[in-house]
Amino acid sequence: LLGRVSMTQDMEADCEALSLLLSAPNKAAVNDIFEMAFATRLDGPSAAQLETSAELLGGATPAQTKAVLKGAKRAILRCAYPASIDAPGVFKLLPEGLDEKLGKLLTQIICHHLPSWKEALISAQVSGPRLLDMDWRVDIKTSSDSLARMAVPTCLLQLQVQDTPKRIGEMGDVDTVTLELNKEA
Repeated sequence: LLGRVSMTQDMEADCEALSLLLSAPNKAAVNDIFEMAFATRLDGPSAAQLETSAELLGGATPAQTKAVLKGAKRAILRCAYPASIDAPGVFKLLPEGLDEKLGKLLTQIICHHLPSWKEALISAQVSGPRLLDMDWRVDIKTSSDSLARMAVPTCLLQLQVQDTPKRIGEMGDVDTVTLELNKEA
């Protein structure tokens, strides 16, 4: 129950903040605000980015600008995590009470950027090593010091894995792991 109340309050705050986008001079400015919100989602906007965003909003105060960026970030993240989402799905995830034209514009902007935003979010996730490529083949041993191990099929498996990055924004090292599997394994 507490989570629903908090989510409802967040949606109301987001609706109020995103309504400030109506004062933006054009669609490109709204697009730039959303790109800025995604780019600053981890560390928050710098003073220069806040100033730039405030100008895009037609001279909004720093508090209003932060609220708009926060609302835009939450709207992006709500849309980024469902596995597959289309324009009507994006529109449903926007705060209720939002101006219809603004809602359609935000839906268009989010749908346009969603594939690249999802890719960036996935690559920034903390996870175990990631499988990049796999190659395999079956060999048959034709010589051995033991007659029992001759003509036995062996599977050679080569995995290319990317280690977990040490810091956000860095790429992990790529390692090649080779395994030999036989009937006893």
